[in-house]
Amino acid sequence: SQMRTLLLSYFNILQECESQNESNRNRTINFHTNLRVNKCVRQIKLHAVERLASMPRFLSLNFPIKYTGTYPKYSGEKSTWYSQHHDVESGSDLQSMMIEADRDPQCFWLSEILMDECFDICQRSCEAIIIEAQAQSKAARRGRKVDDQLSLSRSDLLRLESIAYHSIICVYELLIKRHAMDSRFQSIACNTRVAGMFVGSVLEHVVNAASVLATMEGNHRVRCLWFLSL
Repeated sequence: SQMRTLLLSYFNILQECESQNESNRNRTINFHTNLRVNKCVRQIKLHAVERLASMPRFLSLNFPIKYTGTYPKYSGEKSTWYSQHHDVESGSDLQSMMIEADRDPQCFWLSEILMDECFDICQRSCEAIIIEAQAQSKAARRGRKVDDQLSLSRSDLLRLESIAYHSIICVYELLIKRHAMDSRFQSIACNTRVAGMFVGSVLEHVVNAASVLATMEGNHRVRCLWFLSL
């Protein structure tokens, strides 16, 4: 649809600005300037997410699938732990049901775009903090000092942590919690449809960021909110 195309173009243009700065990161003169540009780009993205996630008709724009709670029955032999059976027919029936629900834009199109942007910003910000911490630790063990012109200052690290926290707050508070607790959608059927919009993106990004989450402290606020999103 036109709206989906416009949103993707908007976020892609901002991503190109950030990627261009990342490619120039090894240049000492522009290092700290690039950090400020990246911070501004990520904040612009998050402000756009805040506005879009707060739309009154956000859920209906995502065309949430209605789950019936039924599954095609399998009339063959039951599977056990030592004898596994794969039902091809039921799988094809389920696939045909999903095709019938397909549309342009696809179901969950808006929620997936916003979730992807927030999780991507959070993961890359956390990765930058972890890489800097590892470099500082390695230099300290060897009795060396990291080049100040190519290292992150304390203020830079705090900015990155603030952006990571802002992005995961957008996921948890504005996207998941806000719509899950909407008084208009408190029936079991509605709760199922709301959960279906977010569960795929959350699981995918938790798996992709497993190494980052494992490296972070157990009680870190960003890590805690990431897992609360599950």
